Amino acid sequence: FLGHAYQSNGDYLQAKKVLKRGVKIGETHFGINHVQVGKTLTILGITYSSLHQHEKALETLQRSFNLLKLHYGNQHSE
Repeated sequence: FLGHAYQSNGDYLQAKKVLKRGVKIGETHFGINHVQVGKTLTILGITYSSLHQHEKALETLQRSFNLLKLHYGNQHSE
């Protein structure tokens, strides 16, 4: 949530730092395929895009998409 707050307020560098840490914590605590990891990756991907790191954004959002599709399926609106 903290990373999302930084991202929403335009502090993209701090958001990236916090979100990357959040992904690592989530992967360690819940596992690499947990839905919360996917949601955090989505915000991290948007943050990369805001920082004009488009290649990293695409890579991160693709990972997020695949992970969320695993949990919600192809037809879910999430």
